Amino acid sequence: MFRLQLIQLTLISSIIVILGSSISIKQWYEYTGLNISSFNDKNISLSKLIKLIPSSISNSIAINIGARDGIDHDPVYELYHQYGYTGILFEGDPKMLPILRNNMIKVNNTGKIYIIEEFARVHKMASILKYFNIPKVFDVLKVDIDSYDYAILNSILINGYLPRIVLVEMNVDIPPPIQWYLDEKETSKYEQKYGWFGSYGGSPDAFFDLMNRYDYRLIDMSIYDEYVDPECARCEHNLWFIRNDISQTSVPAMKWIDMNALYWYRQDAMYGKKLPVCLHMKHCPVQHMKTLFGKSMHGFDASIALLEKKNNETAKQFLQDIMKHMYHICGTNCHFYGGINQLVLDRTIYNITSIN
Repeated sequence: MFRLQLIQLTLISSIIVILGSSISIKQWYEYTGLNISSFNDKNISLSKLIKLIPSSISNSIAINIGARDGIDHDPVYELYHQYGYTGILFEGDPKMLPILRNNMIKVNNTGKIYIIEEFARVHKMASILKYFNIPKVFDVLKVDIDSYDYAILNSILINGYLPRIVLVEMNVDIPPPIQWYLDEKETSKYEQKYGWFGSYGGSPDAFFDLMNRYDYRLIDMSIYDEYVDPECARCEHNLWFIRNDISQTSVPAMKWIDMNALYWYRQDAMYGKKLPVCLHMKHCPVQHMKTLFGKSMHGFDASIALLEKKNNETAKQFLQDIMKHMYHICGTNCHFYGGINQLVLDRTIYNITSIN
């Protein structure tokens, strides 16, 4: 039996203001202040974002958690290859390691690029960074491990490490306003196949909430990126954050409503007026959101409607369905949490208390 302890939903009155607000989508460079005309294209990249870091404070350190072969679909590689960055790469796949070693030998001119040949784990992260004398503030962090992405990022931040630029893979199948993430406990027995069916990482809303607490601003969200690889337009589903203190613009940081609008804007770019198809989850929340109220609605409108007080029971059921699906994937081998965005709701969150 799957059991949830529920705290009563109570909406704050600002939802009326949100419903009456106009929504506009800004480009990533507008949230940074970078002069895009100085580049050959307008595509977001780490090589552009590091220009935000003054040379007087840059330490040219990049931590790559989930490196695979170190090159393919890896935006960190150009920092090692072209900009002389040092740092640590984490990779535990034995099939990838010989290729990764060979690729990194070619760019390790300083001798200060290290490979941790095991899968990243929450309880080891802080001690590894300390062992390699990684400063509390460093330039770039990328997390893409198809499992504990949220938990790993949280463990880094909670231990006082504050990278200036963060690129993290999200669970694109879970739309706002749902906050969901996979955690790692001592009793966790995660298997890679769980991720194939959708139990991995964290939802965009969960990451947005986490990063706001540490003074980061979301600048872009990748869902459909044909320019990266036309044959695999959905291979990259990432969130891009920068510290507010390196932003060079007076443009305010995204609020929840902007993040939500950007999510559905990116979905529309992929599917237009068609129902979206989830990347991993058979029970497809992003698709169900559009038909949640008995008629076809734009996902953005449905996500706002889900927060209205009269729809509390619908919101509760929507979240329960996601949690049940995740339980069916990996049962007691996984520990995960789900809730409603606390920035919109008055600190109302659902917590798993037991799985019997």
